[in-house]
Amino acid sequence: MNPSKELLTNIANKSSTYLCSLMKNRYTKLYDILFNNIRFNRLNILLLGVNSDIDGWKTYFPNSSIYCSDTDQSILNSVVNVNPILLDKSDIKSLVDVFYIHYKTIKFDIIIDTGKEYFLTNWKVLNILYAKLTDGGIYIIENVLDFDQQVTCNSTMKKSGLVTLTDDTLPIFIARN
Repeated sequence: MNPSKELLTNIANKSSTYLCSLMKNRYTKLYDILFNNIRFNRLNILLLGVNSDIDGWKTYFPNSSIYCSDTDQSILNSVVNVNPILLDKSDIKSLVDVFYIHYKTIKFDIIIDTGKEYFLTNWKVLNILYAKLTDGGIYIIENVLDFDQQVTCNSTMKKSGLVTLTDDTLPIFIARN
C-alpha cells in the first residue's frame, strides 16, 4: 500500500508514540471516518498539545500545513516541517495574542485539542478558537475530563446544534463550523 494512502490507524500501528496509543481509544478509526475524504486537500491543521506523533499526522495529511502548540520548547524543537507555537493554552491572553495578532489571517480546517485540562478550560479555548475555523471546519477535544462539569456544558452545546457528542467510551467532543 502506498504510505500516503494508508489509513491513520495503519500509520499509528507502525508507531510506538502517542498516536499509536490513540488506537487503544479508537480515535484513529474515528479520524479516518472524519478526515479520509479531505486528507489530501491543502488544509491548515492546528494541534493543541504536541504529545502526538507529528510524523504520523504529516504522513496522513501530506499536503497540509500543520501548526503545533505546546508549553515545552524542547518538544517544539524536536518537530520538523511544522509551524511550532510555544503556548500555554490555559493562558487566555497569550492564546488571543497568538491566534488573533500573530496568526490573525490564518483559519484552520481542523483543530485538535488533546485535552488533558478540565473541560471548562477546554470550553474557554474552544470559545476563543472557534472563530478561527474555516466554514465546514472541525474542532475536536480529546480526553474530555471532569465529567460532572461536562454534563452541564454538553447540554448547552447540544442545544447550540453545533456539536456531536460520542458516548463515554470515547471521551471526545466534536464541533463543526
